[in-house]
Amino acid sequence: MVSTEIPLRDILRRAMRFQKEWESFEYYQLWVELLQIRIQILIELKQDEQAEALFEEYKSYLIKITENIPPDDQNNYLAVNQYGIKQIRKFNIIPIISRAKDLRRKWNELLFNIANVYNVDRIKFLIEKGINEVISPWRFRLWEYSARIQNYSTFQSYNCAKESLILPELSPEIERAFRLDNLVPLVYKGQNIVIIPLLTGSKRVGYLVLTDDGELPFTKQELLIMRNIKQHLSALIVRIQDYSEITMRIQKMNQMMQISHELMRIVDITDLEQEIVSHAIDFTNSSRGFLIKRDADGNNIYKVQLDQDKQILNSVAGISKTALSLSQSSLEMISTYNAMEDNRFKNAISVQDYQLHTIFCAPINVDGTVFGFLYLDNMDHGAKAMYLKQDIIGLFMEQLTIAIKNAMLYENLLQKK
Repeated sequence: MVSTEIPLRDILRRAMRFQKEWESFEYYQLWVELLQIRIQILIELKQDEQAEALFEEYKSYLIKITENIPPDDQNNYLAVNQYGIKQIRKFNIIPIISRAKDLRRKWNELLFNIANVYNVDRIKFLIEKGINEVISPWRFRLWEYSARIQNYSTFQSYNCAKESLILPELSPEIERAFRLDNLVPLVYKGQNIVIIPLLTGSKRVGYLVLTDDGELPFTKQELLIMRNIKQHLSALIVRIQDYSEITMRIQKMNQMMQISHELMRIVDITDLEQEIVSHAIDFTNSSRGFLIKRDADGNNIYKVQLDQDKQILNSVAGISKTALSLSQSSLEMISTYNAMEDNRFKNAISVQDYQLHTIFCAPINVDGTVFGFLYLDNMDHGAKAMYLKQDIIGLFMEQLTIAIKNAMLYENLLQKK
């Protein structure tokens, strides 16, 4: 209570949890002290109405545990434990230090530290540390919005199972928070929840959901801090997204150079086709890949079909014929991050039946002739984030073309000999 390093909400939550866990035991004095702690925290947090209600419960408990002792001893015990005070703010048994002045300072120090950090994992750690120090929710989950897939993914979470806080019942409240561009507090199944929308202008960045364990509605000061955090988190996520994009581009360019070097060493066309699909799966982070050619009659021939472990697939079930057809007719790259919501695939049976999300299909052109079509998707791994930045993927396809031309040239030289 006298250490400002531990938030009062955290102490309140622990005191309530201990009382619940030890309810069946007759730990009278411990129970009294836990009630005293709770009352004084509520007073410090300016929750006088709740403090007064708990004080009445506290007085009833004092009478209950002293009813069978001599009157003088009972009166002394009641007096020591401030049974007779008339104004709740005069209740003062447990030493306690205010945290109010420290909260804004702690958050500002956190922002200063983050400003000098360029490691994404470190930034996530500092965000979690800051939210716990200044608000101390029981759980929270920070969602990041991706415009390319038009959906949200977890950016950072605390004390959450994988699916926690993903509640369909909250969806209307989340949309209301974005529409109002403001905090939306609510009570759900006995827990106090606050939804914080994160925007830059009118553009969605993500949202933060915080929940207590039923100990106390978030106070005016906590809500004020959340409004302050709202703007900072929006700017931080945008900064991290920009930094991650630059870092990813550098990584992909280095990976592409390594792949190009390895492919140029393969001069057997059959081996090269296998390696092209294998490297394409790694490069795009897809869950399966195919090299599709056409025979003289225009029928599709699946020359290579691999899963993410580079094992040969037993079937080609689930391939989006729509994506393949579009690429074959236009001879252009076809890609989508969210085929389920893409109008081009609304009537595609494979997309709907197999829950395909990210799809890529593109022709491999060699000197004006289509060598084949590279097809990739994330079937069975709907949440698997594929990398399909068009300019980088375009360069990757060029490297494949160069490798094929090199192998074909070598094959022609052998035939001439």
